[in-house]
Amino acid sequence: MVETLERKLGIKLTQNGKEKLRDLEKEFLSEFWSFVPCRAGTTPIEKRVICVPAVASKLACLIEGNGNSIPAVTLDRIYVRNADWCLEVTRKTDPKTGKVEITERAGSEPLEKQIEVMKDYLKKNRVVLCDVGAFEGGTLLTVCMELERRGVSVEMICLGICSGDAYRKLKRERKVATVYMFNLYEWVELRDLLGIDGRYVGMRDGKRLFIPYWETLSQWASISREVEKDAANLCKEYNRKLMKILQEEGCDVEKIGIPVKYGGK
Repeated sequence: MVETLERKLGIKLTQNGKEKLRDLEKEFLSEFWSFVPCRAGTTPIEKRVICVPAVASKLACLIEGNGNSIPAVTLDRIYVRNADWCLEVTRKTDPKTGKVEITERAGSEPLEKQIEVMKDYLKKNRVVLCDVGAFEGGTLLTVCMELERRGVSVEMICLGICSGDAYRKLKRERKVATVYMFNLYEWVELRDLLGIDGRYVGMRDGKRLFIPYWETLSQWASISREVEKDAANLCKEYNRKLMKILQEEGCDVEKIGIPVKYGGK
């Protein structure tokens, strides 16, 4: 959460505040794990926590290991700090229908404009595309297509975390390197569960709108419907604790944005 608050939302924290938030994460997970099933059918589910610094440092080495002749372009400024350029791209969700489209992040130029500015800055038409990871791989392939439509060749994709299915899908069309590869049952970030991020919806009066994952944990976090309500209540309880810490820190919590309800199926 610390990295999301500071790098994505521009909220500065004291060292004491950072420690309180990391303690809150551990406390939350100790309770939330009980809602994650132990098996998927007959297959055991292993529960893993991977921290941002661990992914970020290894992903930075992976990117640097491919040489400096081809610029690195990232889709995630939280995990990738050594890229030459950042494309502000996200998936936008319609809160009424659940329909998803690829679009620019809040307050950013349209993707087409971003790519043209990037080309002028980099003076290259070949890039390595980087992201925190891929669960299905569809978003990455869409961005690759948009880049190549505008004359930019994606020579390689570098990822922090990748599912086996996404790796095979991407590998059919691209050269792919990943730090971690798992047969993922599910992959959810704490920032989504604790309500400081979620599915991007759009903007209202200059503020970001998003759907917290607690709105539909059975769909977006593979939590069973039998315990979904209790899991959502736990997420909301810890969101209140988190907001109290931020307010005690004197942080501008309005930068987080406005959570909205989800009406999709």
